[in-house]
Amino acid sequence: MVGNRTKAWLRNGLTSAAAMLFGVSAPAGAAGGEPFLGALNTVTTVASTVPANGDVNPYGTAVARHSVGDPHRGNVLISNFNNARNQQGTGSTLVRISPDGHVSQFAQIDPAHLPGPCPGGIGLTTALSIQPDGWIVVGSLPTADGTSATAQAGCLLVLDSHGTVRVSYFTSGVEGILWIAYDPGAKAVVTLNGQSASGALPSAAGEFQQMVDSVRTGARA
Repeated sequence: MVGNRTKAWLRNGLTSAAAMLFGVSAPAGAAGGEPFLGALNTVTTVASTVPANGDVNPYGTAVARHSVGDPHRGNVLISNFNNARNQQGTGSTLVRISPDGHVSQFAQIDPAHLPGPCPGGIGLTTALSIQPDGWIVVGSLPTADGTSATAQAGCLLVLDSHGTVRVSYFTSGVEGILWIAYDPGAKAVVTLNGQSASGALPSAAGEFQQMVDSVRTGARA
C-alpha cells in the first residue's frame, strides 16, 4: 500500500520532472487555475520504442547521467511491457535512444537463461533505473497470456552496462513489484507499488543488496 508520504513524494516528483522536461515552471496558484501544460501543444516524434521483435507498451524510462559501457550520457533506456501481440506482462526488451533519435536494442532478456529464479517469465515494468556506475535494475511482472489472472510474482533483474543479466532476484515475501527505486548509496530498495508480507521488505532489501554487492565486487559494469 502506498502511504500518504509516498503519495506526496510521487506527486512532487512528477511535478518537478514535468517542469524539467518541458523547461517551464508552474506559476503560483496554478493548482486552482489553468493547467500549466495547456500551452504545450506541439508533438514531435523523436524515435520509436518498438524493437525488431515488435515489443510495445513502453513502461519504464531512465536517463543515463554518466557514460559507462553502452549507455552514454543523455541516452534514454526504455523497458517494454508488452510483446508484439500486445499482451501485457510479456515484453522482454530494453531499448536505447540517443539524444539525436538513434534507436538500438540494449537487451533482450531470455527467461530460459537467467542467473536465478524469475517466476512466470519476463514482463519488464516501470521498475527501471540506471546506477551511476553503469549497472541497471529492472523489474519483471510477467503473465502467461497478457491477463492479470495469469500474473506471476516476477523478479528484479540487474544488468551490466552491456545488457547482460548478472542478477535475478526473487523472494516469496515480496510480490507484485511494479515500481522500484534501488539506491546503492543508501543500500535500500524502496517499493512504491507492490505487496509484501509483514517485515518481509526490509529483509528482502538486505538480501537483494548482498546479491548485487557479491556480483559487483571485483567486477566492472
